[in-house]
Amino acid sequence: MNIRISACAIFVATLGSISAVQAQTVDYGSLETLFGEPITTSATGKPQKASEAPVGLDIITADQIRRMGVTSLPEVLNRVNGITSWQATRSYADVGVRGQDTFYNPTLLVLVNGRQVYIDTYGFTDWSLIPVEMEEIRQIEVVKGPTTALYGFNAVDGVVNIVTYNPKYDKVGQAGVVAGTGAYGRAYGLKTFDLSDNASIRISGGREDFNEFEKASKTNFIPESTFRTPSTRKLMADSIVQLDDKTQLRLEGSYAGSIDNDTPTTPAATPADKSFISGKASLTSETTVGLVDANLYTNQYINKDEGTAATTQKNQITVAQLEDLFKLGTDHTIRLQGEYRHNQVTSDLLTGPHAKVSYDVAAVGGMWNWAMDPRWEWTNALRLDHLMLSRSGPFQTAVPFTSNSQFDQDLTAVSGNTGLVWKATDLDTLRASYGRGIQAPSLHSFGLDLPLFGGFVVLAGDPNLNPVVVHNYEIGYDRAIGAIGGKLRSSLFYKKAENIQAIGGVTQPGGPPTVIQTASIGDTETAGLELGLDGKISSKWNWGLGYTYQNTTDNFNPSASATPSPVSLHYQDTIPHNVMKAHLGYTNGPWESDLYSEAASNFNAVSFNGTNYDIVKLDRYFTLGGRIGYKLDDTVTVALQGVNLLTPRVATNSGLENDREVYLSLSKKF
Repeated sequence: MNIRISACAIFVATLGSISAVQAQTVDYGSLETLFGEPITTSATGKPQKASEAPVGLDIITADQIRRMGVTSLPEVLNRVNGITSWQATRSYADVGVRGQDTFYNPTLLVLVNGRQVYIDTYGFTDWSLIPVEMEEIRQIEVVKGPTTALYGFNAVDGVVNIVTYNPKYDKVGQAGVVAGTGAYGRAYGLKTFDLSDNASIRISGGREDFNEFEKASKTNFIPESTFRTPSTRKLMADSIVQLDDKTQLRLEGSYAGSIDNDTPTTPAATPADKSFISGKASLTSETTVGLVDANLYTNQYINKDEGTAATTQKNQITVAQLEDLFKLGTDHTIRLQGEYRHNQVTSDLLTGPHAKVSYDVAAVGGMWNWAMDPRWEWTNALRLDHLMLSRSGPFQTAVPFTSNSQFDQDLTAVSGNTGLVWKATDLDTLRASYGRGIQAPSLHSFGLDLPLFGGFVVLAGDPNLNPVVVHNYEIGYDRAIGAIGGKLRSSLFYKKAENIQAIGGVTQPGGPPTVIQTASIGDTETAGLELGLDGKISSKWNWGLGYTYQNTTDNFNPSASATPSPVSLHYQDTIPHNVMKAHLGYTNGPWESDLYSEAASNFNAVSFNGTNYDIVKLDRYFTLGGRIGYKLDDTVTVALQGVNLLTPRVATNSGLENDREVYLSLSKKF
C-alpha cells in the first residue's frame, strides 16, 4: 500500500511539471528562416534541424525539386544518396533504400502529411497515384533505416514523408504546362484561398499523358502489344480551420486515377486502370497536458487489372490515431501514441469470388527525447502492435485452405529505436543509432488464392506467416566546412532483414493442383558507406557530390536462391555496389541551370522470360540530366529540361530501357 501511495504521489508531482509543446500545425517557413536550414518533425515530433535528427535523414526542398528538371517523384528521390529508383516502365517505378529493392517493394513506407499512401495488397507504393502535384510539395523528408516505433508497420527500410504547403501559413498559387518527347503533356494548377479570417484552403489538380517506351529491353519478356497509353488525373483539397486560439482542424481529400502499364511482382508489364481516393481529418489542440493530435483517415485503392487474368482488386484502409506530445521540465520531450487500423482486400479472383481478407491492428507506443545538455541529445521509442487476421467468403480452390477459421490468427510484434546525437563542436556532429523494424505480411501474402493454367497450379498465401524483422545499426558524422560554404555528411550502416517472404517460397507437388505458396525464404543483410559533400563557389555556383558503397548478401534457402528461381525476389548484387551522384548548379539574375549525373558499377537484375525468372547481367551506366530556366518576370518562368541526355536509351533494370526525354515547361505564379 505504501509503495502504491508513493507511486501516485510521484505521478501527481510529475504531472504538475508538464508543459504543453507550444505549436499546432507546423509553420515550416518561419522555422526554416529562424534556424537557417530545413526543419523536420519526423524523428521526434518536435521541430528540429535535419542535421540534429537522431536518425539518418535527408530533406529535399521545394527549390531543389523545381530545379531537378524531372517529372516524377521516384526520379526526385533517386537524387538522394543511398536511394535507388527502378523505372520498369515509363509509368511504373519502385524506390529502395540501401541495397534492398524489388518490384512492388514492401519495405519503404510512404506518407503524405503523415497519412499512409503505401498500399497493403501486395505491399507497395503506386507512385503514379500519389495525390499531390510536385509544385505543392514544401519538402520531402527521407528517413533511412527502420522507424516502425515512430510510424508503424512497414517502416522497415525507411520512410518518405511528403509535406505539402500549409494552407494557413503558405499562400501559394501556380499554374503551368509541360510538353516533351514521347508525346508527353502535363497541365496543372494550385491555389490557396482564404475562406475567412479563420479558414483557408488549397486546391490543386493536374493531368499527365504520354506514350510508353518505344521498345522493350532484350533482357525481358514484355509484349509491346499489351501497352496502354498512360494517363494520370489528380485532384486534392487541403483546408485548415482555426477553431480557437489553441485548436485547429485540418481536412484533406484527394483523388488520383491512372491508366498505365503495371508490373505486379514481376518485370512484365500488365495494363491496368487504377484509382486512389482518400480523406483525412486532423484535430490539433494545445491543452494542459500537452499538444494533442487526433487523426482519422481512410484510403481506397482500386486496381482493374486488364491482363490475361483480368480482375478487380479493392484495398480499403481506415486508421484512427491519438497522440500527446508534452514536455517534462525543460529537457524531456515525451510523445505517447495509440493507433487502430482496419485493412482489407476484396477481389473477384485473387481471394475467391466475393471473398475478403482483412486484419485489424491495435497499437500503443511512446517516444522519449532527452536534451541532456546543449551538446548531447538522446531519443528512444518503443511500440507494440497486435494484429488480428480474418477472412470471409468462398475459396477459388480447396487447396491448401479448407476453412475461413484457418485465418483466425493473431500476431504481436515489438519495434524500437534509439539514437544518440553529440554536437562535439559548433562544426562537428556525431550520431549513433539502432532500429528494430517490423514489416507485416501483405494481405496477399496472408491470403492469396489464385488458380493458374486451368487450375493445375495454385498461388496461395499463408495465414500463419510471421513478420519480417529488420535490424539497422548506423554511425554518422557531419561537419560544416566554412572554406567551401558547405558540409560533409557520412554514414556507416549495417542492416539485416530476417524472415524475408516471397510468393513461390514453397512448392507443394503431388497435385493437380500444384500449390506454390508464400513462405519465409531466409535472411538478407547489407553493409555500406554513404559520403556526401556540398558547397558553394561565390553566390552563383553550388555543387554536390555523393558516393554510396553497399554490399548485400542473401541467405535464402536453395529453392529461393537458385537461378532460374521460382520466386522473383533477389537482393544480392541487384543493386550496384558503387554509385556516384553529382550536381552542379548556377544562378545569375533571371537565369538558372542545373546538371545532375549518376554513375553506377555493373550489377544484376531479375528478369522474367514468360515462364521463369532469370538473373541477367547489366553493364555499368552513366546518366546525365538537367534543366535551364529563365524568368521572364517575377511570376513567369520558361525552362528546358531533360534526362538521359547522353544516350537514346539506358538499361538501369530488367524492365524497359529508359529513353532520352526532353521537356519544355512554362509556369506562372499568382
